Amino acid sequence: MRDFRCKNCNKLLAKYRKCEELEIKCPRCSTKNYLQVGRKEGLPPSSSCAVAERAVR
Repeated sequence: MRDFRCKNCNKLLAKYRKCEELEIKCPRCSTKNYLQVGRKEGLPPSSSCAVAERAVR
């Protein structure tokens, strides 16, 4: 399992195995955290998942 932590304060928000999209608002600092796993349009296919994470305050 992989940890999903807040990009602002590093608080553990979730643990996941298989996930396509995830959005969690941190209870500590109120930052919205996003996780997108998988192939997006315009990205080349690969054997491993491409992970894009970002935090928006």
